[in-house]
Amino acid sequence: MKMEKIDVEKIMEEIRKEIQEKGYREEDLDFSGIPVENGQVGAGRRFQMDELQIQFNNVVSFCSNPIYFPLKGNPIKVFFQRLVRRAFLFVIFSAFQFQNRFNSSVMNFSQQVELFIQENAGLRKQLEDQGRQLEECRLRIARLEESLKQDAADTGADR
Repeated sequence: MKMEKIDVEKIMEEIRKEIQEKGYREEDLDFSGIPVENGQVGAGRRFQMDELQIQFNNVVSFCSNPIYFPLKGNPIKVFFQRLVRRAFLFVIFSAFQFQNRFNSSVMNFSQQVELFIQENAGLRKQLEDQGRQLEECRLRIARLEESLKQDAADTGADR
């Protein structure tokens, strides 16, 4: 089988030309209508504490993968499922343990992120309050400077 050489630059140039011909612009791109699978964060979304809590609860509820779970259905099918499970247990047991350790560390990490955000929420409010105080101080300084200029102008006019 002979490999055909692919000119990537030529393909990209054709794509750029087609984009230019159709008049597409960067600001026209909007991905908000595209469904996001498995609760992944979509483009343009902002942080929401409630959403973080929901996702953290999901992580906690799915943290541990049970190696044994009840089998239901046709008794013959259940028998073969148990047989296969026992036959492959020595192969998949370590994978289950590794996955459960990973899930546990992700859960702990998520919890630490949530705690960090909660602690910083107070700092954000404090920063906003200080910003308001700073703006009030700037306005007060502007009024005092204006008053000082007025007093200087009045004093100069009195002479």
